[in-house]
Amino acid sequence: MGFVDTNWDDIQTSNAVPAGMYTLLIEAQEEKEGPKGPYLSWTFSIDGVVSIEDNEKLAEAQQATEQNRKVFLNTSLVPNSLWRLKRFIAAATGTMPTGSGFDPESLIGLRVQAKLLNEEYDGEPRTKVGAVSKIN
Repeated sequence: MGFVDTNWDDIQTSNAVPAGMYTLLIEAQEEKEGPKGPYLSWTFSIDGVVSIEDNEKLAEAQQATEQNRKVFLNTSLVPNSLWRLKRFIAAATGTMPTGSGFDPESLIGLRVQAKLLNEEYDGEPRTKVGAVSKIN
């Protein structure tokens, strides 16, 4: 392979999104098995900026929206952890789930509001989905 023509100025070295409140579009989900049991892995695209903790990073946050950057959330299916999934379903649908079971695919295409946080992982900043709520 020869010379690769690339503009390095537009390439970010970190995937972290500025901490703040965002609207997220639920794009996909997949059931997986973890060391503590089954869980649902959710994929979101950043759909909008509600507020940013550091106003100097507002342009960067808006760029994450324009680029449909992805963020992820895992919700455990282990009985003593279902409270988080229940809150997530309520945030997405606007109603608290009742009865038994639900179809995770029914949430695809819905939007939620979420607090995105930054944590360090292996020396690199990573974005984590914190509290999820209904869009007001």
